[in-house]
Amino acid sequence: MSSPDPRPTLKQARAERTRQRLLDTAVELFARKGSLETTFDAISEASGISRGSIRFHFGSKEGLLFAVVDRVFAEWENDVMTPLLVEGEGPTSFGSAVESHAEMSDTNPAVGRLFFVLLFEALGPRPELRPRFAALYERFRTFCRAWVKAGQANGTVAGHVKADDVATLILGALGGIHYQWHLDPEHVDLSRVRDLLTEVLDRGLAP
Repeated sequence: MSSPDPRPTLKQARAERTRQRLLDTAVELFARKGSLETTFDAISEASGISRGSIRFHFGSKEGLLFAVVDRVFAEWENDVMTPLLVEGEGPTSFGSAVESHAEMSDTNPAVGRLFFVLLFEALGPRPELRPRFAALYERFRTFCRAWVKAGQANGTVAGHVKADDVATLILGALGGIHYQWHLDPEHVDLSRVRDLLTEVLDRGLAP
């Protein structure tokens, strides 16, 4: 008995392209207007895809929102945290965290803006998003614990430093820097400030 062909059919491939196009459009609109102010009509008009197709693929605007969140968080995981798992060794991983975050933010600033928009919604009208952000931050802290432990073992990180505190500091600093840049890009030199953050981390965490 022959095995089923794992390759997608033409219809399945077309459906997946439609789904990804809707997600691309939702990312752009949510980043500009927020999820609450973005309507199916706006997504349909911007994507050129019918409202019925949006409901077919995602069921509701909430379903679309969570699909967008899943995609953005997956990109964060793949582009920021996964490289650190491979490259992170001792104190150099603090600078690697800054560099990985910078590369993702510079490559796709709309995703960075969307991250802030959804985070603020999670603290307000979209509390259902809070557990997802909390889980993402805890994932980052998990990476950071390994970095701090490695640095303390080889004597390059102060023994009293707590990994969760370092992770909170890095996340807060990166978030604050990029939030200021989104608000006023003409007066925030991202490259210079990120380099300074790496220098401050390396010096401040040394024994």
